[in-house]
Amino acid sequence: MKTCLLPITLVMVALGAAQSPTEEVVPLVWSHVVASEALDTATDIALDAAGNVVVVGVTRGDVAGVHRGGDDMVVVKLTAAGEEVWRRQFGGRGDDEATAVAVDAAGDIWVVGATRDEATEARTRNLPERDLTLHRLAADGTLLWQRRYTDDGDERVVDLSFGDGALYMVGTQTHGDVARGLVMAVDAVEGDTEGEMLWQQLVGEVGSETYAVAVLGGEVVVGGSSPRSITLPQPNDGRVERDVTDVLRLTFAPDGTQRTTQIATLPVTPMPSYLPFRVVDIVLSDERLYALAGRSAGNDFGSGGYYLHLFDLGEENFGTGLSATESGRLPNDRLWTVFVSAGQEELAVAENGRVYAGGPFVTSYLAGEDDTPFIDLRPLGWHASALVYDDGVYDDGALYAAGFNQFGETSGVTPGDSSDMVVFKLAVGR
Repeated sequence: MKTCLLPITLVMVALGAAQSPTEEVVPLVWSHVVASEALDTATDIALDAAGNVVVVGVTRGDVAGVHRGGDDMVVVKLTAAGEEVWRRQFGGRGDDEATAVAVDAAGDIWVVGATRDEATEARTRNLPERDLTLHRLAADGTLLWQRRYTDDGDERVVDLSFGDGALYMVGTQTHGDVARGLVMAVDAVEGDTEGEMLWQQLVGEVGSETYAVAVLGGEVVVGGSSPRSITLPQPNDGRVERDVTDVLRLTFAPDGTQRTTQIATLPVTPMPSYLPFRVVDIVLSDERLYALAGRSAGNDFGSGGYYLHLFDLGEENFGTGLSATESGRLPNDRLWTVFVSAGQEELAVAENGRVYAGGPFVTSYLAGEDDTPFIDLRPLGWHASALVYDDGVYDDGALYAAGFNQFGETSGVTPGDSSDMVVFKLAVGR
């Protein structure tokens, strides 16, 4: 257990319209590290009603139990002051990972993950597909029950939301090389049927993904991406095919009846590059949808890294699609001048509409503001792959982040064999 109540400060650079940086000190309130002798990383973070922090992730070592092989699921609970309350580790001889967490009104912790009966260290051509798992833990860390949802596909859930006696989940289901967006609900009412699947749907075209779910105004609202192939002109009068993703917004009744499907078409940057966007994360807030999209720096998305843009989308942006301005930018398009080479970026939103993004950096956006505050985590070797904002119920505006800590050649890019799970709190204000 490593908890550091640090007098360290991070430098936040505000990038305005003229891209002239101004510095502001952002206090790092505390950090906490969960470490074994092998890979440890966080995948999601949540707060309970008392302001405690719950983090889930993956370990390949012993952090709270005997490691029997492959990846193990990790759940860690901290106080708002960063002191560890307890940690739990679950896993068999195969791979087990935690991918999303939510805390209900009673303080119980619901952890969704995936399992397979064979470890990746023993990977073969016929590696078994993953089944979804759901663990419910009491506030003191006691395992109340667990379920495994067996299907003929490989499934991964990335976001959760409670509502109407159900726990709603979104992610991806893959059959062979065919992937679709996944939306499902399980019974969250205490009793004999607790945890049973209520309904499940695959949504969007082949290649679609779902990233965010929220219960808003009695509807289950889902944000995701939908693939599309386009033909683009080249400077030499040639043509080239590019794969792009547009923003997908879906609504469902609580019983799973799909009500609406809307698509917002993201722009393509102008010549000479004609670079398309690929969505990497989405967050929902009342009438707004915020999409984080990468613009490739090479011919293929991810081959040479990408630059991140945030799209602030309202109802007016769906259905007819978005049109690029002469400069290739949109009025509601915020370019974050950061270059990344791994798709582990995360969004969070505050009640006042300020959006935070994490990765090897932490940055934020609020409609009407010209400046884009930017906190570089790379000097610390940190990568924030999960974020949650505290609107001031327990603090005067704090951002909690979790991810991994790794120094060296790949610092701040992807977790490696020696990475540690890191959780930290930033006093960002309201």
